[in-house]
Amino acid sequence: MNELGLVARFVHLAASILTVGSAAFLIIAGHSDRATARRWQAQVQRLMRALVVMALAAGVVALAQQAASLEQRPRAAVEPAALWRVAVETHAGAVWIVRQSLLLLLGGFIFARADVSRRVDWRAARAY
Repeated sequence: MNELGLVARFVHLAASILTVGSAAFLIIAGHSDRATARRWQAQVQRLMRALVVMALAAGVVALAQQAASLEQRPRAAVEPAALWRVAVETHAGAVWIVRQSLLLLLGGFIFARADVSRRVDWRAARAY
């Protein structure tokens, strides 16, 4: 069970870092009216959506593994009461709540398909 937790944490961290890095990369690249640049931007945004979903799912698996480990029984991984205890009564749970909340917020921005065809809209959407 510890191997699953290690893999889940690695996937969660890697997907989170790649999501933030991709967002920074889009901002650094800047706005362009060219079709190739717009296709590239759309492709990066699709990748970011997949990464956010992957990070959220891996975070849930990591929490479930942590619950099973702390309770010392595999069934605790799917018990809502055990998951709740781990999430609200441990430091790792508090960190998990913050990470998942930030990922949900970022995911909301990524999944919202705002029209950014005009340069001023692009800048406003990216706070640039």
